[in-house]
Amino acid sequence: VVSAEGKFDKKSLNGKIVGEIGKIAKKYNKPFFVLCGQTLDNLEFSYELVDGVLCISNCPRTLEESISVSLPDVKRTAATLMKIYGGLRRERACLS
Repeated sequence: VVSAEGKFDKKSLNGKIVGEIGKIAKKYNKPFFVLCGQTLDNLEFSYELVDGVLCISNCPRTLEESISVSLPDVKRTAATLMKIYGGLRRERACLS
């Protein structure tokens, strides 16, 4: 399960739809990842609801700059997510 959040912060898992999606994913034992445009470097959160958070932008940019280069960034982030997901699937298969 993949969700997106413009800015992933402490509020994202508490009271926002991202947290609710995480609860449903865990209920059905599905991996859950969040793609975001921005996150805090010192963000601490529980991996109880989310398996990973991937920031789409790999460097500081203005909103306008981010929008102008969003497609390559989203493609790169999606490719990274698929590699992570593939590894999780292999790991779960070995444990079964």
